[in-house]
Amino acid sequence: MTDQILLRAATPDEIPALLALWARAAKGNSITDDEAGVAALLARDPDCLGPGTPGLPATR
Repeated sequence: MTDQILLRAATPDEIPALLALWARAAKGNSITDDEAGVAALLARDPDCLGPGTPGLPATR
């Protein structure tokens, strides 16, 4: 395990995993907590969601 975490922009193929994480972590859902809503968010602001990836070198 490493103590380095790369923050990067989320990709559209990660939307299901993001929604699953939010469902486990949140007490409720927003009206935009669906694939279409998250896809629109990523299209409008591609850097808005930054999942962390442990131990990988920066790609930007």
